[in-house]
Amino acid sequence: MSQGSLKSGLSMALLTFGLLMLVASTAPSTPKRPAPTFSDFLTQIERGEVRDVLMRTRDNSMRVELDQGFIYETGYSPDYGDELLAQLRATDATIDVESSGQRWWGVALRILIPVALLAGLWFFVLRGAMGGGRLGAFGRARAKLAAPPMPVRRITT
Repeated sequence: MSQGSLKSGLSMALLTFGLLMLVASTAPSTPKRPAPTFSDFLTQIERGEVRDVLMRTRDNSMRVELDQGFIYETGYSPDYGDELLAQLRATDATIDVESSGQRWWGVALRILIPVALLAGLWFFVLRGAMGGGRLGAFGRARAKLAAPPMPVRRITT
């Protein structure tokens, strides 16, 4: 075997070993526990295992914290929200509800951005129509005299 093929084979073996170590280090060592379903959540309410619930009406989701400290998220039907709230009140769980109302700055941005864009476009169109500014003169060449200037003759007496 030649020296070059030995180095090549060794480097390929090291590269393969390195890739295998990378894959092995990124793979989860223990299987992840599946998130509980809504049925599991209802069972946990009946058992009294729920410590804290944050209901988000914007996307009909809940952040649930159990007595053991396990935290997960699940969804719920908007039609079932009132009955679910009544079941949660019957337990000693802390309940918080995030409303689905929009923030004021989100509404303001949806109105102000198109208005600002239209005002800016209107300003540049009017400025160009009046001939003012360098933007309206972009691409225009200055006028040049066709004939060279005539020499000035002075008469002396």
